[in-house]
Amino acid sequence: LVSNTKVNMLQSILDMDNDLIFAIKSSSEEVGNGIKLIVSKLETFLKNQGIETIQTETYDEDLHEVISVLETGESKIIDVVTKGYSLNGKVFRYPKIVLSR
Repeated sequence: LVSNTKVNMLQSILDMDNDLIFAIKSSSEEVGNGIKLIVSKLETFLKNQGIETIQTETYDEDLHEVISVLETGESKIIDVVTKGYSLNGKVFRYPKIVLSR
């Protein structure tokens, strides 16, 4: 019950985290540095709440939600559209990715 309440409360904060990552990708260097600082503080806050970001370095069909596949001849994750999160080791939001094959 406590975990579900925490997840529901933090959903909007996690959406903000994804929005900030998108802003970093599309902003000037000066603005991007300020946003990176905010993201760093947000990640620290989430870790203190027991929330971890799910890895997106290598594709795992049990952990990643593929929203698009591009045929490039190389199998890897091209882009992370939204980050995934787990609370105390239990996934509650799967990362949405673009996969290359």
